[in-house]
Amino acid sequence: MKPISLTKIADNLSDNEHRKIAEQLAIYKIDGIELSIAGGRWGATWETNKDYDLSFLKFYKGIKVIRIFLPGVTDIKPILHLADSLENLQLGEFNNKKISFAFFSDLPNLKYLGVVKQPKGLESIVQLPKLTELTLTGYSIDKLSFLNDLKNLRRLYIGFGTSKNIDTISQLENLEELDILWVKQLEEINAISKLTSLIKLKIENEKQIKTLPDLSQLKRLKNIRLMNISTLEDISSLTNSYVDEFIITGPNKNTDILIPIAKSNCVKKVYTYFYLKKEQAKAEQLLGNKFCPLSKMEFEMTHLKQVSLYYYDSKTGEEIE
Repeated sequence: MKPISLTKIADNLSDNEHRKIAEQLAIYKIDGIELSIAGGRWGATWETNKDYDLSFLKFYKGIKVIRIFLPGVTDIKPILHLADSLENLQLGEFNNKKISFAFFSDLPNLKYLGVVKQPKGLESIVQLPKLTELTLTGYSIDKLSFLNDLKNLRRLYIGFGTSKNIDTISQLENLEELDILWVKQLEEINAISKLTSLIKLKIENEKQIKTLPDLSQLKRLKNIRLMNISTLEDISSLTNSYVDEFIITGPNKNTDILIPIAKSNCVKKVYTYFYLKKEQAKAEQLLGNKFCPLSKMEFEMTHLKQVSLYYYDSKTGEEIE
C-alpha cells in the first residue's frame, strides 16, 4: 500500500467547519480523513457505540481515502458522496450485521478495500475493475467463492477468520502478495501452488499447517516468511522453488526440517529465530553460509521499511508524530 496522508476529524463539527477542513485538505494535498474511536495521539476520537449520521461526508467530495472505525454506525451509504474520487476505503467492524456492502459496486475508482466481519453484500466487489488490494479480517474465506473472480487483485490479506482451505483464491493469477494470519482450522493451502504471479508469501500464527505446498510453478516467488507455525513438519518443497529469501521464526522444536534447504542450491538466504536457544544454535550451524540476518535480506527489508499511514493537522499541514 502506498503511503497515505490523513486528518482525523472530530464528531461535533458544524457544516462550515467541515467545509473549512475540506478546503485545507486540498491546500495541503492530504489524501483523506479518518473517523475513529481510537488513536487520540493523532487527533480527535469519537464515541464507541453512538450511531452517527455520516451525511456530512458530502462536504469531502474529492478525497481519495477514508477510514471509518465507528462500531455504532448503522448507515454507511453516505460514503457514496465520495464515489467519484475514492480510491482507498477502510472500515472497522460494525455492531449492526445487517449493514450491506452492496453499494461498493458504485465506487468505480476503488483500488484498496479493508473490511471486518461484515459479509452482507461483499460479493459486490467483483464489480470493482480497479481493485488491486484487499484486506479481509474475520471472514470464512472458504465460503467466499466470488473471490476467484477478482482477476486484477495484486495483494491480499486474510486474517482472524475460520477456513479449512483457501481454494476460493486459487484462480487469482495476478496475485503478487499473500498474507495469512491466524485463520482457525486452516490446514490445506495447496491453492498457493496455482498463484503463478506470487512474489511474497507470509503465513503467521497457524496451528494446523504441516507442510508447504508445491512451489515449483511459482517462478516469481522470491520471499517466504513463516511465523509461529508450531505444527510445521515439512518445507522440502523449497528445494524445487525460485525462492531467494526464507524466514522462519517461532516455537519450532525440530531444526531438522531445515536439512533439505541447507543441502539444496535453492534458497540463497535463510533467517531463523527459534525460541529454544539450542535449536537456534543448531539451525545456524546447519545452514552455514546460507544463514542471513534480516538486515541483509533486501526484499524483506524493503517491505518492512514501508510506512503506510501519516497523520496531519489540517490547520497547519504539519505532520503529527
